[in-house]
Amino acid sequence: MAKYTITYSCGHTGEIQLFGKMDERDRKIAWLEREGLCPECYKARKEQEHAEATEKAKQETADLDLPELTGSERQIAWAETIRAKAAKIDIPDFHAELANAYHALTTDAEAKAKIDARLAALPSGEEGVRILMGWHTDQVRKHTDAHWWIEKRGCTGCGITKEMMAEWAK
Repeated sequence: MAKYTITYSCGHTGEIQLFGKMDERDRKIAWLEREGLCPECYKARKEQEHAEATEKAKQETADLDLPELTGSERQIAWAETIRAKAAKIDIPDFHAELANAYHALTTDAEAKAKIDARLAALPSGEEGVRILMGWHTDQVRKHTDAHWWIEKRGCTGCGITKEMMAEWAK
């Protein structure tokens, strides 16, 4: 274990503690001086990347006229990107989400029959998909709590699609 004073690629100087073989330490120091950012600059870069991602998400969903999210500033910024991904789901992914939601919710025969009836009543082809996507967007608009979106971050539209189908099954 040893401490080294290095000058990061951003120009700031800092002290780091390294372990391991000398050649590994030398390689790490060389990389930090060539490409590494000091902790403050790294944090600032990440904050900028998050701000850009949030702004991009807002622009991508501007045509959907989504309501403002509620929560802390950080939650809202994170949730905007998650909601944009769910709102702008593409048709192949949406079909997969429908199938997953359908299989998750159709263990009850009565619920399955209600969902089947709702799906059977849809027009076929593009018109039916357009109607389903509209229902999906309505579900996206319904959730304004940033925490809800963060909890659903692991899937694209599955939380939305499952919720939509659960309403159909009632």
